[in-house]
Amino acid sequence: MPLLIGAAGQSRRGGAAAVGTGAGHEGRVSARVSRRRGSRRGSRTTKSKGSASHRPTSGSIRTTACFAFVAGSWFRVLRPGWESIGDALAATQDSLEKQRDGAVARTLADHPNGPVVFRHVSLFDAPNARLLRDQVVVVRDNRIESVGSDSGVRVPAGARVIDAHGKTLLPGLWDMHTHNGALDGRMHIAGGVTSVRDMANDIDDLRRLRESWDSGSAIGPRVMMAGFIDGPGPYAGPSKVLVSTRDSALAWVDRYKSLGYEQIKLYSSLDTALVRPIAERTHALGLRLSGHIPNHMTATKAVQAGYDEIQHINMLFLNFEGDSIDTRTPSRFSAPGRYGADLDLKSDSVARISAAAQGSPHR
Repeated sequence: MPLLIGAAGQSRRGGAAAVGTGAGHEGRVSARVSRRRGSRRGSRTTKSKGSASHRPTSGSIRTTACFAFVAGSWFRVLRPGWESIGDALAATQDSLEKQRDGAVARTLADHPNGPVVFRHVSLFDAPNARLLRDQVVVVRDNRIESVGSDSGVRVPAGARVIDAHGKTLLPGLWDMHTHNGALDGRMHIAGGVTSVRDMANDIDDLRRLRESWDSGSAIGPRVMMAGFIDGPGPYAGPSKVLVSTRDSALAWVDRYKSLGYEQIKLYSSLDTALVRPIAERTHALGLRLSGHIPNHMTATKAVQAGYDEIQHINMLFLNFEGDSIDTRTPSRFSAPGRYGADLDLKSDSVARISAAAQGSPHR
């Protein structure tokens, strides 16, 4: 069965390849995989034998017979000849997802009208590495109001009381690096994660998702948002926000602030000359700055230019290879794999980046 793996909204002759497999049977499908980047298109790339040169190439995935696969707004899988209905399929899927999410929220969600009290519960005392038994926890308006022994905490009048004898209660967990879709909300809550930091997403999709979770029309955590900024080019991230000038970069920082974002995240294709002005505007607006290390930059230079944090430990390891590793490509993964084990953590080079981070006025 032939499948097309290509960019959302691309034309029939867009940059994707299709091959046939036996109908009704699982097969191997070779194709070029592209992702939506606003109005731009670009292929994800692969790397061979440690080469620093990365060109779009055919890959291989396993699949079963299907008509289409729509992965949010970032990429789609369609049979050849049906590319033109991609947007309609995505809209239909979004509508059905909202209906499903609403039905699940109405069935499973619980919205207390007053305080909730957990009695006879065990709590983990992290500083002292011990369990405190027979405790009382009072929760009001989604916040922990008081904690103490069963004899020492007053139960508010009219509270809903839950006997938690034999159970252990944890505060909500944080996931500090997420890229959320509709299904992720329920998965987070099921795993005890009540707050997340979304580190890059479609602006409109994330706004709708956050509103649905905050309103209770769907199940999901609280979301802190990081605004994604990259530069144009063949390896640009899957974003509408691709900037090449100082004015456009600062305008996007301003817009993210106006939309309630708490952080800016920079990506690998950004012109390094724009990092410092973005950092200055970001901090002036009370936001944090983080991200990948842009190509032709090192982690030390990024911190000196204003980074508050660096995403992914491999970006730190690349610091010790200089600025020769193309951070836009899979070399950002393979180079640390080849050289990381030999890094002396007590070396002067490691001490210098530690000193740069400690001395940063933005930390």
